[in-house]
Amino acid sequence: MTTIIETERTLLREFKETDSQAVFDFGSNKEVQKYTGDILLDTVEQAKDIIKNVWLKYYKKAIYDENDIKKYKWYKIEKGK
Repeated sequence: MTTIIETERTLLREFKETDSQAVFDFGSNKEVQKYTGDILLDTVEQAKDIIKNVWLKYYKKAIYDENDIKKYKWYKIEKGK
């Protein structure tokens, strides 16, 4: 896991496979999807697949291709909640 920013109250990091429930929670919300333009998720398995086969691959690729950074997905966690 790569931590990008960490403060007293917030942690911004790369997604990991164990975040699939959180990804499903926002990825299956029609209100959220209106603003992200991502596909609407139907299952937690879809979320796992996206993390593993899309986002984690982008993280590895961006090490070699700085122009790909725009495709990154970050996970913001509010500490203490």
